[in-house]
Amino acid sequence: MADNDYLISGWNTRDGDDASRKSPSRPWETPNRDLSQDLENNLIDACVRPLNDSTAQFVPQGTLRMLMTREAISASLTQSLRDVHGLVEQIYDSCYKIFAVLVTMGFPSDIVNFIQEDISDVDLPLIRDSTKPSRAR
Repeated sequence: MADNDYLISGWNTRDGDDASRKSPSRPWETPNRDLSQDLENNLIDACVRPLNDSTAQFVPQGTLRMLMTREAISASLTQSLRDVHGLVEQIYDSCYKIFAVLVTMGFPSDIVNFIQEDISDVDLPLIRDSTKPSRAR
């Protein structure tokens, strides 16, 4: 198997295959499901793992983009922030991957810190600079 092979819901597939046709149960693809109600669980449910690594997990790009709607982003933010309109657009346009990680960790409002530091998805992967002392939170 190639490096871009991965396992989804018990099916072997290749990156780029239409996994949704092969997978028997994709809860985030249920018609009329309100994705904004449970973004964290939808992201976790969408995780797949490469066949050659039993510990790593990721959400395929197409699935991630489908889950990260403006409505889902807004719903996740309004639980801890008040005025989110401009923030939703910024996350949707430039840092939805970082936001997805923060949502699955339970810290969606921390996206504000990334935006203030001008860190977006183009800066991924983030690498810790061991020459600088870490800042206390």
